[in-house]
Amino acid sequence: MYLLHHDGQNLWTVRVPTVEPLKQFAATFQQGILRDFAVLDGANGDRPIGYVWAYRYDQGTCYIGMIVRPDVIGPYAWYLEGLALFLDFLFANWPLRKVWLEALEHSADQFRHGLERVGHYEGRLSEVAWYGDRYEDLLVWSIGRQEWQDSPLSAGRTFDPRRADAAG
Repeated sequence: MYLLHHDGQNLWTVRVPTVEPLKQFAATFQQGILRDFAVLDGANGDRPIGYVWAYRYDQGTCYIGMIVRPDVIGPYAWYLEGLALFLDFLFANWPLRKVWLEALEHSADQFRHGLERVGHYEGRLSEVAWYGDRYEDLLVWSIGRQEWQDSPLSAGRTFDPRRADAAG
């Protein structure tokens, strides 16, 4: 996970801080995370292809982050199915109204089409993050509960308030 997290080619929707030593990374990696899943490629022996997590949970909203292996980015994005299942899980188990997704501009094309189908483009923060040899814009999208549940990408599960305490 450390290598995926710190290889700029793998970034999807995450703000990555400066690269810290492995020991520090291991000690702080899951701080502030609401829930996380490994994304596996079931067609290839459950090979790990990514990691998705929810963080900064506050008053019915949270942010989503994802890291994927560069060799799985292509015309059929298995990792996006992992994200869809994760969104179903989040909306089914927490009283979320909305999730936020952020991406540096260079990586946004990997998922822009899907987000345009189910979410809203909220805006652009100009020259927010240093990437490679220049500053890049940070693009922000949101997906509301009802938008997701009405989406063809959702499996249609809904939030049951009786399960909220057990889920976290």
